[in-house]
Amino acid sequence: MSAQIEKNNPGYDTGEPANKRIAFVVILSAAILIALVPVFNSYFNFMMEREIRSEEKWGKEGVELRSEIEAAQRERLEKAPMSVDAAKRKLSEGSRDAVQPKSSDDLGPLVGWGLNPNEAAAEAAQAARERAAAASEAASGEGEDGASEDESTDAEAADAE
Repeated sequence: MSAQIEKNNPGYDTGEPANKRIAFVVILSAAILIALVPVFNSYFNFMMEREIRSEEKWGKEGVELRSEIEAAQRERLEKAPMSVDAAKRKLSEGSRDAVQPKSSDDLGPLVGWGLNPNEAAAEAAQAARERAAAASEAASGEGEDGASEDESTDAEAADAE
């Protein structure tokens, strides 16, 4: 009896494949997409022209031309302590000191990727540098007043926080 049930109801579709229906849906979808391409292009062009002609951006403070940004970047590269070409040459010669980190007074990293100076961080770094210089000057004349270096650095660390 179970063989007869399995023959009549095997648990899956035994009908003919719907190839014609699938082909119709594929062709219809492709035709709709092809027909909509000019609509999408015209909408994109309309929005781009509206954005270009928009009065909001032209002449506003803080908006810089790409050429001005690139000129500022080239100027910063030229003022670098070592040019990019010299660093490449040193690396190709096998000199590892070209890429080893060294302490620097450069405040460039505080400017950040946005090319907008972080005034508070730059001022805090400058103040910390001045305190360190004053502390080193005081440490050189320290034998007279009897203060130790550990006490002065602890005080500087508390001031920095």
